[in-house]
Amino acid sequence: MNLKHNKDSKDFLEKTFCYELIIRRTYKMQCFAISITTDNSFIALAQENHINIFQFKKDIHELQQIQIQTNKVTTLNFFSRRRMIVSGSLDSTICISSLNILSNRKYVIKLKGHSRAIQCLVITSNKEDLIISGSRDATIKFWKLNSQLNWFCYQSIHDHNDEVYGLSINDEGNKLLSCGKDQQILIMIRDYENKWQVIQKIKESKNGYRLCFINNNLFAFQPDFTFTIHLYFFDPITQEYVRSSNISTQTQGRVCYRYFPLVFLTSKNILISKFCSTINLISFNFTSQSINWKLIQTIEFSHHGLFGTISKNGEFLITWDQKQKEFQIRKYQEN
Repeated sequence: MNLKHNKDSKDFLEKTFCYELIIRRTYKMQCFAISITTDNSFIALAQENHINIFQFKKDIHELQQIQIQTNKVTTLNFFSRRRMIVSGSLDSTICISSLNILSNRKYVIKLKGHSRAIQCLVITSNKEDLIISGSRDATIKFWKLNSQLNWFCYQSIHDHNDEVYGLSINDEGNKLLSCGKDQQILIMIRDYENKWQVIQKIKESKNGYRLCFINNNLFAFQPDFTFTIHLYFFDPITQEYVRSSNISTQTQGRVCYRYFPLVFLTSKNILISKFCSTINLISFNFTSQSINWKLIQTIEFSHHGLFGTISKNGEFLITWDQKQKEFQIRKYQEN
């Protein structure tokens, strides 16, 4: 498989697009995490140790604010098939709350097992019966929903030697990637007994802030203090992932911050990457013989304290930055 950056518009048949700013609101409190429901009807924003829930139609309307954790919220994930939200925190806990009863703390499920802050969290997209969390305590924990609808930790991975910064799970829910402060990438698979095994360790020269699957045979990794994204391709001969190419990105800053996950949108074949104070939007084109990519848009902010997410269908890009103290929503537009 040939992987290359293609500047020839005749060969690269991407749709030209951009994300245009449609909503901006002042939001003065620190916001590390943002999430949006699959149908784009609700948005959750972290505000220190609170979560603010907004209804989103043509505009946004705040519905309520809740406090269920004792320190800053660092991760937010809506379930796709349940009206529930999962939050991770610097207080080392994971909380699961129903959108229908958010104001009643009696119905909040709190998962305790990590000894330090939650840094990253993913939910399996098929059955949504598995939550995977990465922490400053250097562990990855697997939380399963049993037949009595109770969540419990059934496995921990201890192969990282320092903080875990990033997680990504494939659509089938049987492959997992992780990266962190120890300059390692772990590749894990789920066996027939639902146990996870580390099958490959990749040593990088820099800490890894972000990574994500592009497809089962390709993933992207973003190291710290560089302006490139590394692409790893699965070699069918060695049965391992090997570094195959780099994607150059643009940014005006030199300091980056975690908590803004790397995301690949399969519906639009777009990779969304935050570097320092810049968001890079990279379009991919797949053929039977090659994979091409092209940087389509960069969005500049004024501070590296930039956090955000993108909707599942790729229609809305939502951000908050530390200097402007603004919550901004951009909409996907084809040119």
